[in-house]
Amino acid sequence: WGNYNMNNHNVEGSKVFVLYNKGINMYKKIFIKTLTADTMWHVIMSNIDNTDSVYLNINKKQHPNRLFMYYDMVKEQLNDREPVKTDWDIVWTRYKDMIAPNTVYPLTSILMNKGVTVAKNLGKKCNEVWPGNVNAPYVPQTDIIGWDWKIPPMGPGAYILVDTFVYFVKALDSKIYKIAFNGFTGASSGAIGKTYFSDHEVFASVNKIDVSRASMVYPNPANHLITINTYEPILKVVALDIKGSIQTLPLTDNTIDVSGLTTGIYLLNIQTASGVLTQKIIKE
Repeated sequence: WGNYNMNNHNVEGSKVFVLYNKGINMYKKIFIKTLTADTMWHVIMSNIDNTDSVYLNINKKQHPNRLFMYYDMVKEQLNDREPVKTDWDIVWTRYKDMIAPNTVYPLTSILMNKGVTVAKNLGKKCNEVWPGNVNAPYVPQTDIIGWDWKIPPMGPGAYILVDTFVYFVKALDSKIYKIAFNGFTGASSGAIGKTYFSDHEVFASVNKIDVSRASMVYPNPANHLITINTYEPILKVVALDIKGSIQTLPLTDNTIDVSGLTTGIYLLNIQTASGVLTQKIIKE
């Protein structure tokens, strides 16, 4: 929207934008005149014919710990509506973007906070990749998780999940979390829809559990007790259903009790000192 002036260190506006509010059929022009010393925004807004002009000055120092401020052109007021920037890592949101040449589409997307980095693993499923064998770099790109972990249905039916996208999120607290997506209900009438996902903390030096020792759970299907075949002590087992609900299962040595689960398909997150293994089970 502007050019950097190396003499006074300001960004000086060079473009005028026209905004259209379809809901109330309102057009407005907006001109960002200057950003002074990365501190003070000077903005001019008006009707198309330059009437009803508003001269807005926003001092960034008066809004600490925020990445964004919001302006309501109808009420002509500045809104402070987001949490403190140190209190969140990723956000689910909905907006329109260009997904192909001349193709604008409403997206349900996941964006990252400033300071968060993500390694986007491609080509392997969730239980096949861990911090020790991630090849993708951790990058600060805001939309690297984005929206393309799901594929819209070509006709009636649910979205298709891309099960070979696994994300490792290095959060603001420097901990690393592994995220994989399990379902998406779609959005309609401007709603954001529902996303089902699993996440847990992992450690940079940890690889996956040896599959030859730990991948067998039996019996499967089951209605009471399930044995997990691993030589490593199991710390915790968590069951995730298709709706995203999480339940910690009773654990005795290497045996878990699934009798409290309703009938259906679940993902088990089996946690040991060496990492976490994900296994699918059927509760009869």
